[in-house]
Amino acid sequence: MLGYLAFLSAVIIIIALPCYAYYYLWLKNIKPFFDAQVKLENSKIGQVSDKKKKGTCIIIGGSIGGITTALVASFHFENVIVFEKKRYEANKSTAPQGTQTHIFLRRCITIYTKLFGGHLNIDFINEIEKIGAFKILIENTDYAAIDGKSDKLCGLIEGQKICPPGYQMTRYMIESCIRDLIMNVDNGNNNNNNQSNLGKIQFRDDQTVSGLIFETMKTSDSKIIHQVKGVKLDHGELIYGDLIIDCSGLTTQTPTWIEEEFSKETLSKEHISKENLSKENLSKNNRKRFTMEKSKIILTTTYTSAIYKLKDPENPNGFFLKDGKTPVWAYIGNIGFPTKSGMIYYRVAQDLGMFILGETGKNPECVKIKNHEDCIEFLSKVSPDISEKTKLFFENCDLDQGPVINWSNYKKDGTVLNHWEKTKFKDENGNLHLLENFLALGDSVGSLNPVYGQGVTCMTECQLILDEILRRENSKIDYKTFEEFQTRVYRIYIPPYILATMVDLQLEAKGGNWWYKTFLLPILGPNVKRTILSSKIDPFVRCQFNRIQGMCEGYLYDMFDKKYRARSKNPQPNW
Repeated sequence: MLGYLAFLSAVIIIIALPCYAYYYLWLKNIKPFFDAQVKLENSKIGQVSDKKKKGTCIIIGGSIGGITTALVASFHFENVIVFEKKRYEANKSTAPQGTQTHIFLRRCITIYTKLFGGHLNIDFINEIEKIGAFKILIENTDYAAIDGKSDKLCGLIEGQKICPPGYQMTRYMIESCIRDLIMNVDNGNNNNNNQSNLGKIQFRDDQTVSGLIFETMKTSDSKIIHQVKGVKLDHGELIYGDLIIDCSGLTTQTPTWIEEEFSKETLSKEHISKENLSKENLSKNNRKRFTMEKSKIILTTTYTSAIYKLKDPENPNGFFLKDGKTPVWAYIGNIGFPTKSGMIYYRVAQDLGMFILGETGKNPECVKIKNHEDCIEFLSKVSPDISEKTKLFFENCDLDQGPVINWSNYKKDGTVLNHWEKTKFKDENGNLHLLENFLALGDSVGSLNPVYGQGVTCMTECQLILDEILRRENSKIDYKTFEEFQTRVYRIYIPPYILATMVDLQLEAKGGNWWYKTFLLPILGPNVKRTILSSKIDPFVRCQFNRIQGMCEGYLYDMFDKKYRARSKNPQPNW
């Protein structure tokens, strides 16, 4: 009998453990990341909502995230107000990294094509091409990363052109373009049916949001709901709204304001019970404080860049010919892998070329670069081959005129992920503090290392989720909806965050938990290096890698495609 019971127990364990692992590991914890993207065919983004628009949406931040989120919100609210602390100037970005470029990857392009091309009937690709955004095909890119050697990608793959990875342009170009497109939509002030169905968008530049307006309510089940009712401006004005969205970017102050609100020593008298009035409970020293959880990878990277006019915008030969016949309009070169220095130059407009050099460390030598001669000299010391290729870039630039945007430095101190999905707090009296009428997206959630150019695409994914939620029958952003939105946004950001920080953690970066550094990094790091090297040889690997980098729908499933994994190990030069 005992033997039978032991056998039965063993059978149960053998069956139960895989079932439990499948449910707990895959269905509950991993698959939600794979399915985090909204299916674009099911999304109604860019279409007028069936619900009647009402209320006011306030957007904090007027860079590209704030501008495009305002457009999404205008399909659902009567009024949308965008606050930007800097004065708007044409041909200037309001972002701290304003001299850098925007890369619109394939997923981003498809989302914005639908957003602008729906009810507004605006051809987004045509509009950005009119301002000079440059489309670079894979075969027109020389991916000399890791080993410094030119790639072998050119011509056709299976008789067809490879799809372009997206569009590249300066930040000020695209932000000015999108802002002008929105401003040209009259927002209901004329009889154009396409325009009158949108809420009114108001840009208030040169106005700094200095705080949030909270209204606090305590429920019978010991929940303290902090409803965000509006924003405070630095000159004292109070602006009220029905939904406040933080798009203020990597310098966001809203986590600090929410930490202070959740950690206040006392509530209003009508919400404090008698048993909580003791000096001990209200003592500052004994009161618990809420601190927003953050994931940080600390690694100082300095980017030195300049933009030049091209001598001949009609030049058919690119900056150079890769194989004697294929023009190269983008060149990427890293010095080793992982690398402390890396550079890229590429055509960012029909008549503009941009050079960017990045260097990690606290005392970067690249800040001494003041002109193209300094740049060549710097590169000749670290990589003569890359230095020679860089000379070809400057030979195609109008050096007599000088840079259109002068040599400048932008320092980034690492990658930060704010865990908005964990914005809840139980105080010493057992009250659970929760947030309502507020959402955060874009760089306010995650400020990524731009090595793979996925930041803007992550933001557009968040806008798809926002649009889906605002179309619900009950679209009130209560604490449950806030947590749902921010959890879905977290799942969007985690894969690019891991991909971007893998290189950082192989250098001198600080941060990252034990599981990430001990388990994930040793497995993924070598795989990424191998895949990049294979993508320089095998067209199938490169195209699949391009889909993954471009965050195309279902890209996480693509990462584990059997053929892709096999060809990454044994690349085949089948051009």
